[in-house]
Amino acid sequence: MAKQSLIIDLTSAQIISYLRNVNDLSTRQPLDLKIPLNVVVALESGEVNILAGEPAGIYQVDENILVFDNVIKDLPEIEDEYAQEKLTEAFWSAVCLTASWRHTTSFDDETTGFIIYPQNYSARLLETMRSGCVRSEGIKNVAFINEAAALICGMLEENLLEIPNSAQIAGGSINVAAIVGQNKQNFQVVCFDYSQSAAQIPQFLIKDYFRTTAKHLAERLKKCEWKTYAAVSALLHPENFNDSDKKHIKRDLQNVFRFLRFEPNCAEVTNNLKSLGASQIAKYAVAEAGSSHEFEMTNATNIGIRLDQHNFYPVLQKNVFNAETKYPCFAAKSFEWLAETENEFTFSVHAGYSELVGEAALLGWLHVNAADLACLKGQNKSELVAVACLKTPGEGEFTLGLMPDNRIIGKLPFVLPGIVC
Repeated sequence: MAKQSLIIDLTSAQIISYLRNVNDLSTRQPLDLKIPLNVVVALESGEVNILAGEPAGIYQVDENILVFDNVIKDLPEIEDEYAQEKLTEAFWSAVCLTASWRHTTSFDDETTGFIIYPQNYSARLLETMRSGCVRSEGIKNVAFINEAAALICGMLEENLLEIPNSAQIAGGSINVAAIVGQNKQNFQVVCFDYSQSAAQIPQFLIKDYFRTTAKHLAERLKKCEWKTYAAVSALLHPENFNDSDKKHIKRDLQNVFRFLRFEPNCAEVTNNLKSLGASQIAKYAVAEAGSSHEFEMTNATNIGIRLDQHNFYPVLQKNVFNAETKYPCFAAKSFEWLAETENEFTFSVHAGYSELVGEAALLGWLHVNAADLACLKGQNKSELVAVACLKTPGEGEFTLGLMPDNRIIGKLPFVLPGIVC
């Protein structure tokens, strides 16, 4: 029986395509429908009503109305999991209703929704959203796809990446990067290590991904250690950049990359790349092991503790992730506590390709009480030590302790968001 699928891109707030048969990509139909982002929580006659999309538009803000103008952006900032689930339930019902209106069809129990999720969504949030989708009036079966993975797979399908052959790799790995410019306000940058297993299965280790603008592209790239990348592709949509734009962008890229394939007239650079990539991943997900679609794709992320408004401090750095990594693996860092607070304090723990909190997934919180904080001050103050342990490539535990007391003051088990989950 053919399985129909709906591809949703939360990163661009679009319902981007519909597949009548996930095994046959020729049945993919572009939709390019805007996702209804507004969700309203209304207290009426003692009951709470949650509405999304057009029905939410009838409400005006007052003391009994809570309005979320962009639920995709708001979800990771909400701490209450029940609230996240209920908002997702209403939001997902509106998304599926919008798509069904477009196709004047209903989605059966075999339909799967493949959702491209933003990189700052945690594994915990994705599971909470899955529960909300199950409870909704929309598609019950959902899978979440890493946005960098969707972009890579889309570019591979369109032959927009120069992947080296087996002879070039020679038993090791090679660094590959791509810069995709849709317009001046929409640049995506991804880099990964490419290798092949002993069984000649392609292996992708995603090491960085971010979205930026043409204005901030050069500054953002300088923070990345990519000068030795041997395969770099820069792709620009021809209709959205003039000759002067292309000249400046090429110059900026050449200041960072030693080897560069610059294609300023690449018409394929649209949101369809992620759509095509997600469609491919959906097809791979239902393919049998050993098929021609088999490949391995994993993330390499920093894991650390937030110490200021914009950055987190990596305890376990992403360079430990590679094919030779042995699990469990540990990393520890000590640091001086300089805050003036006398009361208890809550640390947040993050995982991300970069060290920017805005680009990272929140793994959870560790609470330190006032008595333990007092140990970090004074002439004989203790050191605050953070230990990150990865038990497997996808899960581990983060621990805070005091030295030389050799005392644990908090533990946080965590799960990292996956490529497909």
